[in-house]
Amino acid sequence: MFQRSARSLPSMLLILTLFLVFSIMALFVVGTGGGIYEQISATMEENYELRTSLLYLTNKVRQGDAGGVSIEMVEGVPALVTREQAAGSEYVTYIYHYDGAICELYIQEGVDFTLENGAKIMEIADVKMESVSDRMFRFTCESAEGKELSTVVTVRC
Repeated sequence: MFQRSARSLPSMLLILTLFLVFSIMALFVVGTGGGIYEQISATMEENYELRTSLLYLTNKVRQGDAGGVSIEMVEGVPALVTREQAAGSEYVTYIYHYDGAICELYIQEGVDFTLENGAKIMEIADVKMESVSDRMFRFTCESAEGKELSTVVTVRC
């Protein structure tokens, strides 16, 4: 019934070869896409950490506008310091970089403390704080990969 011609074998080999090439290319595209996705995801995570850290510091400056905001050295580490009155006492918030994280410590004025007493807020490789002027501060955050992002904040009041 069916007769195979000499022409059908090369046609079949061509079809199988094309299918094999298509399959290999599809695997290559999927593998490349997975690598690109991982890279984009890592970059987004790094940007999130940097931006969130800077927004946290900016918001703390905004919250402390009325009571006073400054950058002071605490145990040799620069700290963003805000002051406020509550329940007839003065309270101080210290925000600083310690042990690979941004830390915050809220205590009554005059109480002794160490940097270890602060609560870890967010992991970040490094944070630089500097006073540009009496009412202006520059914050620079650095990721574990070495990428830096900065912002300048002005006290409103």
